[in-house]
Amino acid sequence: MYSSTITGTDGEKIVNSFIDNRITKLISFPNPKTKDKAQVCDNLIWLNHDALLVEVKTRTKGNTPINKWARSKIQEGVKQLTRNYKRIKNGERITLHNDYFDIDLDNKGITRILGLIILVHDEDFNILPSESESNIYKKDLPIQVLSIKDLEQLSNEIDTLQDLIWYLMDRYNYLKKYDISTCCELEPLGHYYSNKYSFPKDRIDFTRTEFWSKYESEFKENIIAREDEDKASIWIDILEENYSKYRKLHDGLPKGLYFIWEFSSLPRRVRTIIGKKLDSVKEWFSQGKSERKFAIQNGKTSNWHIFYFMRGNEEQIVRRLNELVRLKQIAEVHLKKFQYAIYAVGFKISVLDPPTLMGLKYSTFDCDKDILEGKYSSKELAKSLTIWGHGKELPIKEFPV
Repeated sequence: MYSSTITGTDGEKIVNSFIDNRITKLISFPNPKTKDKAQVCDNLIWLNHDALLVEVKTRTKGNTPINKWARSKIQEGVKQLTRNYKRIKNGERITLHNDYFDIDLDNKGITRILGLIILVHDEDFNILPSESESNIYKKDLPIQVLSIKDLEQLSNEIDTLQDLIWYLMDRYNYLKKYDISTCCELEPLGHYYSNKYSFPKDRIDFTRTEFWSKYESEFKENIIAREDEDKASIWIDILEENYSKYRKLHDGLPKGLYFIWEFSSLPRRVRTIIGKKLDSVKEWFSQGKSERKFAIQNGKTSNWHIFYFMRGNEEQIVRRLNELVRLKQIAEVHLKKFQYAIYAVGFKISVLDPPTLMGLKYSTFDCDKDILEGKYSSKELAKSLTIWGHGKELPIKEFPV
């Protein structure tokens, strides 16, 4: 699996590769640094108001027993994460760089920070992190410890950043009472999935349970159906990556980063719901329709996403999409005193049959909370309510029904 002769930087590369390929590559930033070139962590994942600090500890050549090595590395990682957490809270300038963006971390905009220590080793070994650092779960920064095996198992099952953050938050609430050993992460995950996204109420030795095999057995057909349905979610994965090219600045940050944050905050099942609606576009235009639109509110950010498709030229798409955004704002402000943003994307559909999606042609977002205060007519209000005033909630189910 992982050779005990690897170097520390090799371990970082392994973990960063897992993060990029299994979770997110667009908003993960290896080796972020302060203004004075001090390294903050091995990887910082930035999702708008959330930041995940990842510290990697690699077992290299040597005769130190693995249990002694693990204890010292957990203690070391806790100190590093705690120190650099304070740097963020104190507002130190932190520069971030990956293949897509060169930006500064918005320290003031971060409202939640999570710390994660990854132990990279190839021996079969379990350790309770609290045995190494008794106060690990009493820090201002929530810190958790996983092995590289745990990370691999988690990333096979949880492949969006938002789903991972939710899991880690629920996991940490359990850790504040009872610890979880490393190298057995499928077991708490099996309990979590089988019990409506919850951890046990009592202490459990997960190295001795069979929650995962029980979950796979009891929900076998549901899992197969979900995996098949989730294929539609690739639409959002592709759309998300498209915005790495949008470098024009808005409030000091690339405009594309805002769209990436918005789409990255969607869990897998919501991506699937949107993807299924996107899959239905071809049939809609096959019936002779000239446009298609729908809107979904993001449960994490409360922002609205408008998806618009049109048989027409780019100028028509831009004009119509801007109109739809304004009318959506009017409806939401009038009905719900809306105080969030609207993200809108417009796609061109071929004029010829069979209808073909010709790609994303225009994107816009509006987050001016006061733009519509008393600045729309009764005629506009009536039109907005006709178009957007009859929306319905889409229930999010773990499994297809």
